[in-house]
Amino acid sequence: MVKDLRYAIAKRAILEGDVFLFRQIFNYIPRNIVARDANFKVRDFNFLLKNMGQFTFEQVYRIAALFDVDELSILYLAARQRRFDTREY
Repeated sequence: MVKDLRYAIAKRAILEGDVFLFRQIFNYIPRNIVARDANFKVRDFNFLLKNMGQFTFEQVYRIAALFDVDELSILYLAARQRRFDTREY
């Protein structure tokens, strides 16, 4: 399977600090592409994006592998997104 080139663009944005929240990743690559490549059903993935606390470490690690970034970068973005969504910032 050939990886979508937009993953590299998103990776650069993540590493350079242009992405502050998890959902901002999808400004660079559509969520249905990420869902498919990470073996999620799109409906389930959309639910998880609205309920960030429901993600498991394994799911976050699969997403990190798609973007070829370390897991802590994605965990950090997910934690910031959850705080933002619950207004705990």
